[in-house]
Amino acid sequence: MPIVFNGNGYTEAWIQEAAKRGLPNDDNTVDALMHYTDPDVMRVFLKHNILNEREILARQEILFENYSKTLCIEGHLLSDIIATKVLPPSRVALENALETLKKARDIFGKDAESEENFAKTLLEHISQLQKGVLALDEAIAKTTQLSDCKEQAANARDAILPAMSLLRKHADALEKIVDDSLWQLPKYSELLWIH
Repeated sequence: MPIVFNGNGYTEAWIQEAAKRGLPNDDNTVDALMHYTDPDVMRVFLKHNILNEREILARQEILFENYSKTLCIEGHLLSDIIATKVLPPSRVALENALETLKKARDIFGKDAESEENFAKTLLEHISQLQKGVLALDEAIAKTTQLSDCKEQAANARDAILPAMSLLRKHADALEKIVDDSLWQLPKYSELLWIH
């Protein structure tokens, strides 16, 4: 059983083992799909009459298109969710925090540091989400304007995915600090304990 790897395939151990065995270890879909038309891969399909060359190329193109279109759809959806379900309650939370800060300063003067820090934290996450939505929308627009399916897929990987990850980071942070009564989406804690 020399082909078996009993370790965790998601850790550094597999990366080292794959390198030791001379195996490719692409960590994203676009790079993996690039190998679809490698000569040795194509030779297997052709030798066994599974696909002809035209079908192999068409299948690769379809996979690239599916990848980029799926990310564009997911990006549009995330942008919409942030704009309509995350930012509005976060802004209300910020208004409430600013009102609390004003009252705390009226009573305690400069000793309202925790309220000020809370309001600043909310403001920072809201600001980053607003910038992030614009960056995501621009990345989606650029991806859809490209004519080559490989370029579309690469741009989706390099621009849409990072923009979505950044939005996720700030939305997750807001989910933890915005009051449950304001938050419109199910929180992770609710999802875990709903039976």
